[in-house]
Amino acid sequence: MIRLSKINIENFKNVLHGQIDLNAAENGPNILAVYGQNGSGKTSLIEAVQMLKYLLTGRVIPSAFADAIHVDSPYARAVYGFSVLEEAEEGELYETGQVSYDVSIKRQEDGENNEAESAALDVFSEILSFRPVAQGKPGRWITLADTSTEIRPFAPAKRASQLFVKEKGLKTDLEYRMQFARWTGRSSIFCDDFQRMLREKGVSQGEGGEFVRLIRRINYFGKSELFVVSKSDIGEISLPDGTIVSMEQSVTLPDGEVAVLARVIEHMNLVLKEIVPGLIIGYKELSRELMPSGEKGASIQLVSEKNEKAIPLRYESEGIKKIISVLHLLIRVYNQTSITVAIDELDSGIFEYLLGEVLRILAEKGKGQLIFTSHNLRPLETIDKEYVVFTTTNPNARYLRMSGLRAGNNLRDFYYRDLQLGGQKETLYDPTNNFDIALAFRMAGEEPDA
Repeated sequence: MIRLSKINIENFKNVLHGQIDLNAAENGPNILAVYGQNGSGKTSLIEAVQMLKYLLTGRVIPSAFADAIHVDSPYARAVYGFSVLEEAEEGELYETGQVSYDVSIKRQEDGENNEAESAALDVFSEILSFRPVAQGKPGRWITLADTSTEIRPFAPAKRASQLFVKEKGLKTDLEYRMQFARWTGRSSIFCDDFQRMLREKGVSQGEGGEFVRLIRRINYFGKSELFVVSKSDIGEISLPDGTIVSMEQSVTLPDGEVAVLARVIEHMNLVLKEIVPGLIIGYKELSRELMPSGEKGASIQLVSEKNEKAIPLRYESEGIKKIISVLHLLIRVYNQTSITVAIDELDSGIFEYLLGEVLRILAEKGKGQLIFTSHNLRPLETIDKEYVVFTTTNPNARYLRMSGLRAGNNLRDFYYRDLQLGGQKETLYDPTNNFDIALAFRMAGEEPDA
């Protein structure tokens, strides 16, 4: 299985440099909570994971990510570390390899590539490397693919011969498709064309076969095991195949996906009725439909059911919508070791005591990996302090783990003390002045001159 172990970002929004180690090779749950003041890089981290999702699935990175490149830099860079894990007979995980995925993006000028005039981004450099781990000792790094040079889009040259069967014209075709993916704002390594060629033309034996399976496994992780929930995703339920079902309006689904939705809702209700007593959700079939593919389908609307009365789910509070939007993913984190979920502002709209209890359960018994940002320290006090990362005021060192924490320390009190007295190697908060704030309020309230 694959798990994120490290995220290193440069020139990404307000983060000139920031690195976080996730300790993904450790046994047990892997939770990372990111806490800090507004505008200090919390959402930037989640968006970096969102970009990874687009890259690993071979999809076009949305044009909005062009604005994520720091205004004073021509490019943004992210280095993602992964642990390759296997499960021992006793159920414990052990590391068999490490993967580094180093990717850089830049803005693409209009008309820079005639075949991709509408692309906003150029994924101009990708370096995918692997090193085996035997009995806890890592070996040497092996470069599987390197697209950082214009002259030779796939390096080292021998790697293409090791990964693919010998076939006339294969290398030329491969390099053209990789270049085209790059110009259209997609990953050259994880684009559909490259992955298809790995399936159809990749070797199956020896070291090359192991590398082929690893690259395809990382692609599968991005498509089926990595999930990101941004603030704009609240009010949606994502089915296992990626289909989005909105809480705000009716949606038409083929009968097969309606059946999948029914199973997802059934599992969610087992937990939902325990954390929000008296509440379950369901769906109502509004009409039968014929899909463009010729399949039979239905127009359905999500509903909430309280006291045996059903109302459209869109009329529920934002907090209830938030819980429902993330609940099915938290269920997967609890049960599946291979799942990684990243959620921006997990605490927003959710009662802090309830959230704290859910986090405690996931920390103690969950199997998957959860990354989330928060403005609220109370829920973070329920999990191990080593799982909490704080943002700083230094754009060149945006993330740190608190030093000096002891087992008996209260995280909230310790954090507030350090805000006032210092004690960390980076400043955690830009201080404000109450007098200046009050004066600004008074001045803002003065009537403007006619």
